[in-house]
Amino acid sequence: SGNTKAAAEILEQWLKKYPGNIKIRLSLALLYQKEQKLEQAAKHYEAIIGLFPEHLSAVNNLALIYNQLDDPKALEYAEIAFSLAPSNTAVLDTLVQVLVKSKNHSRILSLLEKAIKANPSYAIFRYYYALSLVEKKKNKEAIKQLNMVIHANINSKIKKQAKKLLQKIQP
Repeated sequence: SGNTKAAAEILEQWLKKYPGNIKIRLSLALLYQKEQKLEQAAKHYEAIIGLFPEHLSAVNNLALIYNQLDDPKALEYAEIAFSLAPSNTAVLDTLVQVLVKSKNHSRILSLLEKAIKANPSYAIFRYYYALSLVEKKKNKEAIKQLNMVIHANINSKIKKQAKKLLQKIQP
């Protein structure tokens, strides 16, 4: 929209004046990411990581963007973020999304067993867990997990996806 374009222009001008200001660069990256200008967002996250390699939100968001762009570097950055904050729900969610795309279901199952114990009400983890169980031909357990997602107190596309997957695998 016009407001975000104006905000981006102002932030870009400030960045020219203060090129080392991480807050400005991070604001720009987040703005571009929200607007789906992924290459521009990635450029700013990469610059932040160049200065601060352990900047968790920059590393994690760059992994998400690379995953959306089908860039194989997504896994590398998701693993870095996970090594920095293995109990962070957002970081784990990113790593699982990348692993789902790469179809690494064995790793997903081991990660999500722990995650579900730590966050039993986080329906997205249960959905991804069920998805991997289906890939491993463990439909009985997948059905149980999908029913938990469907009956969770959420209103999201994950619930719709869970219903769709459940219809597909139920005998």
